[in-house]
Amino acid sequence: MHIGVPWCHHCVNNLEDVLQVLLHDCSLAKSIWCNLLKIEARANFYVENLQGWIHMKLYHKLGMDGAESWVCVWEASCHFLWMWHNREVHGDARVRLSHPWRNKQADDSIVGGHTKHRVEVDVMWKKPEGGWIRLNTDVASKRDIPTGSGGLFRNAEGKWISGFSHNLSRCNAYLSELCGVFDGLQIARERGFSKVELHVDSSVVVWTLQTTKDGSWEVKICHSYREVNSCADTLANMDCEHAPGLRVYEQCPARLSSMLLADVMGITTSRVIAL
Repeated sequence: MHIGVPWCHHCVNNLEDVLQVLLHDCSLAKSIWCNLLKIEARANFYVENLQGWIHMKLYHKLGMDGAESWVCVWEASCHFLWMWHNREVHGDARVRLSHPWRNKQADDSIVGGHTKHRVEVDVMWKKPEGGWIRLNTDVASKRDIPTGSGGLFRNAEGKWISGFSHNLSRCNAYLSELCGVFDGLQIARERGFSKVELHVDSSVVVWTLQTTKDGSWEVKICHSYREVNSCADTLANMDCEHAPGLRVYEQCPARLSSMLLADVMGITTSRVIAL
C-alpha cells in the first residue's frame, strides 16, 4: 500500500495531488487524456490550475470529433482515474485497463464514447417456479487469477439442497465459469433433477450456452447480477480450503446461513444498470 506516502508511485519523483495523479499530470492519466482529446486542445489541457482546469473542461468541447457528450466523457474519466488510484493505494489487486478509452460499455471502465442513461434499481434472488431446482454458480479468484468455482442447489421454497466447490489451482475466468456450470449440471444429472434453472453472473457464459430440453432433462440458462449470486460466490471461494478437485457439501456451511435467509426473505440490493 501507499497510504500516507506523498509521492506518486507511478511517476516516482512527483508529489501527489489532485492535478498530479487523479486528473492530468500523472503519466498514466496523460495516456488516457491524449486518446480522448482533440490534438489542438492538448496544449492548454495540462497548464491550468485546478479551478481553471475544471471550468475549461465543463464549458468547452475538447473531445475528438467535437462529441456532444464531452462533459460526460470528462466526468466519467475523472471518476475512474480517482477510483483506480484509490484501489491501488489501498492494495486492491485489480489493475487498470491498458486501453480504457476503447471500452465503451465495460462495467467499470467507461471513459470514452457516448455514455448510456443509468438508473439505480433494487435486485434480489427469486425463487424458481414449482417443480424446478435453482442452480447458482460462480468463480473464485486470488489476486485477479481465477482459482476455482462453486455453486449450490435450492428448491422452489429457496431451501438448501446441496452445494459444491472446485479447487482448479489456476485457470482462466471463462473456463472456470464453464467448469462450475459443468460440475453443477453433472451433479444435477446424477441426482435426477429433471428441471434445472441455471443462473450465472457471466453474460459471456449465458451467450455461449443454450437452454436445453431433451426428453426428461430440461435446463434453463439465465443471467443473474453478481449482487444476488453471493451464496455461489462464497462457495466458490471455499475452494482454497481443500485440495485440488471437487468437494460436495450435503449440509449448508454455517457461513452461508444468513445469506440463504436473506435470499428467501427477498432482501434487496441496489445496483446501477444502463438502459
